[in-house]
Amino acid sequence: MFQVKPVIHLAAVLGAIIVSCSGLLVACSPAPQQQQDLQARLVKTQLVSAKSGSDWREFPGIIEAAQTAELGFRVSAKLVEVSVREGDNVNKGQLLAKLDDTDYQTKLRSTQADFDKVTADF
Repeated sequence: MFQVKPVIHLAAVLGAIIVSCSGLLVACSPAPQQQQDLQARLVKTQLVSAKSGSDWREFPGIIEAAQTAELGFRVSAKLVEVSVREGDNVNKGQLLAKLDDTDYQTKLRSTQADFDKVTADF
């Protein structure tokens, strides 16, 4: 008698291989290319230029400071020099302004002379 089972199994395996190979060939084949529209398209263009006098605007107004600082000084003297302007960045220890120290230098020399006299008399 014929052995039917091995023949059926062999036919089934061969059929599966053929179907798989044909599926792979279809999947790996390049896709049909669509025709691209190579015709140039027309567009509207416009020349851009600045008009004279149109870029200047004037807005009158009053400017007020957003923040203010109250300053107090231990001595009174004339302001001789201001080293920074409003809006400048400053560092710690930087000289901001210079006061006239003529009166204080005179007072210092006088006090130093008095001290030297008292020290000499002692």
